[in-house]
Amino acid sequence: MGAQEGMGTNERGWRGGTVIDPSNERKGSPLGWLYSLSTSADILAVLVFICSTICVFFTSLGQLTPVRVLFGVPLLFFIPGYALVSALFPRSVTYSAGNAEEDIFGSLSVSIGWRKRVSLSFGSSVILQPLFAIVIAISGFRYTAPTVTSVFISFTLLFTAVAVARRNQFPPNQRFQIPYNQWRMEITNSLGLDASKTSTALSAALVVVIIASLVGVGYAATVPNTDERYTSVTLLAENDNGELIAGNYPDSLVGAGAEFSTRIENNEGERVSYTVVGELQRVDSSAPSPRVLERETVMTTSMTVEAGASETYSHSVLPTMSGENLRLIYYVYIGEAPSEPNTESAHRHVHIWVDVPV
Repeated sequence: MGAQEGMGTNERGWRGGTVIDPSNERKGSPLGWLYSLSTSADILAVLVFICSTICVFFTSLGQLTPVRVLFGVPLLFFIPGYALVSALFPRSVTYSAGNAEEDIFGSLSVSIGWRKRVSLSFGSSVILQPLFAIVIAISGFRYTAPTVTSVFISFTLLFTAVAVARRNQFPPNQRFQIPYNQWRMEITNSLGLDASKTSTALSAALVVVIIASLVGVGYAATVPNTDERYTSVTLLAENDNGELIAGNYPDSLVGAGAEFSTRIENNEGERVSYTVVGELQRVDSSAPSPRVLERETVMTTSMTVEAGASETYSHSVLPTMSGENLRLIYYVYIGEAPSEPNTESAHRHVHIWVDVPV
């Protein structure tokens, strides 16, 4: 009876004197994926970085230049490439090439060292950037920071999942793992330090970094993002093909005047009623701050713009005032405009300089 009980599985993971590979027990199941993730510290680090980046770039922290650099540089120049390299090379460099076998992708898995992985990650990320730009252009999306960030994050998550799937096809001793022990021994040997003390110090430093990261992510996730609410105004004119562009403005207003359009884009997060006032002004530019000497209202309009939408108002400018270096300025107000609008009270404003011959 005692011998039969000994053939069972004890708490150390032995069965009949043979070590049980927990990855084989769970292979093909969700637990197998979780176990694979738990043994892939580099993949976990990539996922933590992506989650942190999402929290930061879509909160007010993303408006801080140091924070944008801290998260933006790795996202642009390393993380997508590392995800791609991890998917292409799932095995450890110590795995014998003579025993290589085809995985689910039908190709022999080649292994590379961590130094080559880092180099290829940088190179791949740089190569991917123009490809992402082409994808954004073809898809019709605007080339903005949120769009670029979303594309980089989506690509990274996709190939991170592929990397986990490929690594999960092999036993843990054949999967790539960050060579912590090798690094620790190299540092210890080069500095002549005690191995146990070095290990304790590195563990304590790792705990501090993890706690600081969690605090940063928690703060980023809970801080309301109020800086993303804004209104933009653009002055437009027609080009030779009759298209409205932010340019091709006339240098002088002669004869029947000129045609202009003002475009209001509402990113305030709610429906907003605007008042737009256009004026032609004679300005004293010699003063410390420009002083309006004479003004003529050339247009006034009101428009209601839905959240996330834009409205364009076309009009003709037919001035009676004449002179050189006159300022054609448009003031945008939320709600009603005052009787004498100015740059200080306006919510937004845009202007150009024109001449009006006598």
